[in-house]
This record gives sequence, C-alpha cells and structure tokens, in this order.
Amino acid sequence: MELQPPVARFQQIASYYADEIAAGTYAPGSRLPSESEMIAKWGVSKNTVRYALQELRNRGLVERQQGRGTFVLAGSAPAATITRQITRTGRRHQEHGYTQVGEPKVERTVIDGMSASFLGRDPNDEDEALRVTRVLVDDAGHRALHALIIPMDLATTAPSVINTPTMPVTELYTELRDAGHEDLAWTEYVTARPALPDEQVAMALGDTGPTVLITYRVTHHDERPLIAEQLRCSAARTSLAFPLTATRTKAKRPRKAEGAAE
Repeated sequence: MELQPPVARFQQIASYYADEIAAGTYAPGSRLPSESEMIAKWGVSKNTVRYALQELRNRGLVERQQGRGTFVLAGSAPAATITRQITRTGRRHQEHGYTQVGEPKVERTVIDGMSASFLGRDPNDEDEALRVTRVLVDDAGHRALHALIIPMDLATTAPSVINTPTMPVTELYTELRDAGHEDLAWTEYVTARPALPDEQVAMALGDTGPTVLITYRVTHHDERPLIAEQLRCSAARTSLAFPLTATRTKAKRPRKAEGAAE
C-alpha cells in the first residue's frame, strides 16, 4: 500500500470552503468568514488562513475586496469535466460540453502566430483567413472563449465553409467531408498561461490573476491541415478528458545480420 503525503492545513481549509461554495452554502456575492473568525474556528495561525484564502483565489472561487473582506465570485460553480471527443452518426458530427452564448463574431484576418504554425503556413506570406469568435458556457455555468480560423483558400474546395462560417463547428466538419475531405482527423495541443485582462472580464474570472487553459484543435485530411480552433477556459474550473485509442502501425521486421543464412 502506497502512503499518501499529508495534506497541508491551509489546503484542507481551502478545500472545505471550496466544497461549501460548490454546495451553495456560500452563494455568489456572499462574504466568507473574516480572517479572525477562521482563526478561531480552525485554531490555526493568521498565515495559514491567508494561504487558504490565496488558494481559493487561485482556484477562481473568491476575490478579496480591500477593507470589506473575501467574497464568492459569480459563476464559481464546481469544476466541469469536458470530454474532448467528436462522435459521428451518419453524416452528422457531434461534440458535447459547451453551449454557445449570443451571436458569433466574424472578421477577416491573416494567418499568423500559433495559427500559422498549426496550419503549416509561412506567416510572412500573410495568407488570409476568416476568424470566428464565440462565447461558450459549459454545463457548470463557466464561460469559455472559442476562436475558429478558416483559411480563405478553402473556398476552392469547400465554398460552403467560407460562405457560412458561423455554422456550428460540428456542421462545418460535415461540410468539409461533403466537399471531398472524407477521412477527417483531429489533433489537439494543450497549454496554459496567466489570463489577460480582457479574458478575465469575458470569462468572469475576477482580478486575482487566474490561469487560462488553452486547447488548440487542428482538423486535417490526409495530413493536410484544414482549419484551426482555439478554446480558452479557466484552468481552475475546467478539466479536459481525452479518450485515447491505439494507433495501428505496421510491425517492423527485424534486420538480418550480415552473412546470416537465408
């Protein structure tokens, strides 16, 4: 039996209040007990309580208001697990986990930065693309930001994708198939970084310097990248699940030593 390392006292306290927030004991906008109240309740030092409150802020659950105390953030529901799986029934593709909020925004742009890398483009060529941005919400009520990059040269093989870029992304996959890109495949890359000010506002993350989880999805056909997607969500409120399947490869025959008999 493997022994588990002891959990620090401040983490135990933070987990207690995180569970209370998830259960609705502390509703969004309500104030947590003061530091002195927590010290009396738990019999710990001021530093331990402050570490616990910092942990709650790192999870994106609370914010500190100078002179007033610590308050539960709106949308601080329990973390949601999103399965990054695409299923297909007949012609239709499906993906679960997020619902679109409001109307998408479409703008003309050039393929650069990470998009150029994932789409196999030279950023110096300034290839044009359509960028479709959406605000999404998961089953737990957390917001996420989705961006879709559609190269304009897809108009030669999939004009419907260019003509109707705001269609749901799963319908766009179907349009790509119908345009001759039959065997679609997807690759995802995941990274993280501190949230930018506009992301904190758009995703209601508060002003405590939370971390953003970023997933890049590339749709390709015969190893040719077609479109790229970027999903940004709160790392503290979201976990991503990736179903894995074994990739079939050909077994390599062992090389014969020189001079070996046939």
